[in-house]
Amino acid sequence: MTTFGGSLRRTAVLALVAVGAASAVALGSIGFGSDAVARAAIGGTPIEVGSFGCIAGLGGGHRTVPAGSMIVIRNGWISTVFGSQRSFLGAQTSILSVNDGRMIDVSDGYTEPEPAPDGSWATWLRYPTGVTLANPGDSMRFTFTMVFDRPVTDTSDLDGDGSIDPVNGGPGLAFGGTCVVTAT
Repeated sequence: MTTFGGSLRRTAVLALVAVGAASAVALGSIGFGSDAVARAAIGGTPIEVGSFGCIAGLGGGHRTVPAGSMIVIRNGWISTVFGSQRSFLGAQTSILSVNDGRMIDVSDGYTEPEPAPDGSWATWLRYPTGVTLANPGDSMRFTFTMVFDRPVTDTSDLDGDGSIDPVNGGPGLAFGGTCVVTAT
């Protein structure tokens, strides 16, 4: 059995840092230079921005929020099977960067699996960035990457029709990229 530790983990982290740096350079070259990036401000209304939804979902790498929002990066795993939560938590490595800062490992930031009103189970990562987009047009960006060190199978009934809708992922990149958040 191969584990994701030692030099293999360091190699993966270095590869993710390289992906993050390349994303930052690419964004900088298309006009998201330092003048367009908001700086941390005091206060603000916390607004959660889902990493997967922005990067891999309908967001297309962009999200708008009301001016005065303090950005909290969110990622999660929802399953109708409690054991799938444990499988996810044990297999994932989540790394992020805020406004081209250093990449940090936030893998231990997920909550314990908690029941949801619909009977499913959820675990959440919420990372307060300390960045408040005070005025319309202010923006910030974050890079988020999640990898699995082994296959993760979730045998949930995701659509509630009574039949299993298996989700299989890993090992390797689950998703990753950059999200630009702009105040309106």
